Amino acid sequence: MSRGKDESRVRKDHSARNLAMIRRAVLNMLRREPSNSLKRKRLKALMNPTYRQAVLAG
Repeated sequence: MSRGKDESRVRKDHSARNLAMIRRAVLNMLRREPSNSLKRKRLKALMNPTYRQAVLAG
């Protein structure tokens, strides 16, 4: 059995809040991108480093 979730440090100190802020910022960046649905943009950013870089650069 995998213990990866048990050893996750996302719940320690301010990690959960920090991760939530990063997620929110990235979703806002993706929303500003004019093409496709959010779901497709997330998948495209996952698969295409050039697109991901363009989204992060704004």
